[in-house]
Amino acid sequence: MPAYTCKAVVESAILAGKTVHFAECSADTFNIDYEQLPKNLDPDWIVLATHQYGFCSDILKLVEYSKRVGALVIEDVAAAFGSKIDQKLAGTFGDASFFSFDSTKLINAPLKAGFLLVKDPDLFKRCSEVYQNETSEMPLARQCKYLVFGCILNFISNKYFYRIFHYFHFSRRQKFTEDRPELNRNKTPFYSDRVTNWQAWIVLKQLGGLDLIYSKRRLMYQDLLAGLSECRNIKLPPQIRDHDWIPIRFPILVPKDKLSFYEKGCEKGVDFAFSFSFIGSPKSFTESQLIADRVLNLPFYFKLSPREVLRVVEVIKKLDEELYAS
Repeated sequence: MPAYTCKAVVESAILAGKTVHFAECSADTFNIDYEQLPKNLDPDWIVLATHQYGFCSDILKLVEYSKRVGALVIEDVAAAFGSKIDQKLAGTFGDASFFSFDSTKLINAPLKAGFLLVKDPDLFKRCSEVYQNETSEMPLARQCKYLVFGCILNFISNKYFYRIFHYFHFSRRQKFTEDRPELNRNKTPFYSDRVTNWQAWIVLKQLGGLDLIYSKRRLMYQDLLAGLSECRNIKLPPQIRDHDWIPIRFPILVPKDKLSFYEKGCEKGVDFAFSFSFIGSPKSFTESQLIADRVLNLPFYFKLSPREVLRVVEVIKKLDEELYAS
């Protein structure tokens, strides 16, 4: 699996009884570097190809090489729902693909949901048996809790309520994330609860507006790229390739002191949410660790107004000038 991948993916592999091997990632796309794949792949291996931030990995080469040695390919499409490679949807190249719907993705089902896509009928049958044997209906109490949390998430999407939430939940407690660095080796309810009908209904309602979400995110991405193009100390993410990528984040790399940059941005009214999750790769993977130490995700909510996007650009350019002056 790619070294720059979220800790939850590593936890899942360990819970499945697998030995995890990492491949270094590319600083340009945040995805697995094809050239860094282990050379001892065989039919017992599973290659996990993550399409990070909606930027597609070099999946054609990954699949070609894996098929040549008989290894299975699983695509992690949690962050790339709708992205395409050569006019073909991400998630349709590998032997199987995982998709995710939660508050950090394009589609949100309180609090989490998703689906599995499998090509081979025999493998699909095995996956169905696991689903039937190891999952169960979600308890009513947990359904009620998720509904309440979903309402809260919708409530704090208002910028004024979010500022209050952020102050009391993070700033006052001197916290930046709810994530923890250590691996969780126990199965949580997210592994055992089945998606409910009401969660599926919420997902289906959002699917009807996907084209609008896609177009707004692409436009916002291009506006941010254009507005920040003259920054001298901040590395920007890649251009959208052939209008095929559906970016769900706008990650920048700051040269030093990521936490100080974050705090200064917050002081000016720009919060870099989802910038402090932990990765699972060893410290020896310098490229992925460097990205984790430097990456900040700019506000990229598709309902941001043009004025709010312009404010983000102004703040980032000001912080870049301060870095240059120092």
